Amino acid sequence: LVPTQGTLSPHVFTEETPQGIPLEVPPTEMKKGSTLANSPSAAGDFVVARDSTLTPPAGYVSAVNNPSVASMNGGGLFQRFNWYAARSLDNGQSWAYANPATAYPNTPSAFSGGFCCNQRLAQDPSRDLVIWYMEWLKTGTNPSIDTNGVRIAVANGLSELGDSPSWGYSVLGHDRR
Repeated sequence: LVPTQGTLSPHVFTEETPQGIPLEVPPTEMKKGSTLANSPSAAGDFVVARDSTLTPPAGYVSAVNNPSVASMNGGGLFQRFNWYAARSLDNGQSWAYANPATAYPNTPSAFSGGFCCNQRLAQDPSRDLVIWYMEWLKTGTNPSIDTNGVRIAVANGLSELGDSPSWGYSVLGHDRR
């Protein structure tokens, strides 16, 4: 693979097909084990530091996985998918899974419908924070009385990242009953 000239874009690398035809390859489709050895680096170049494979826990896979990742000082990584999350305290060498459905309670009543799949991540490197947004299912089928909740959890530093139930969190939602 050869880096494309210019700034970082969704199609950063090119390679040739067996027939010698140039082909753009998004970074997410790079071949495992590819390197950029002997390639000049410039500001904005995309570099793969580690290529790890995460196998989702049984029963936590959906057709839409839409992952996102946040990083912390000292090699902490947190990656979330639709139904689960994973954390690494050693810059991706090893991973442990976090299950939002069991890591946090289904209370107050706005959370009684159980956890469902919508999650987002943000990070604040200047404060060494990872911010995890999670949605819970609505509590029933009557829109005039049923509700759902949102939980925003925050890990401050590697020690909290390593134990997701110890993250501080806020509960957003209300009870219409």
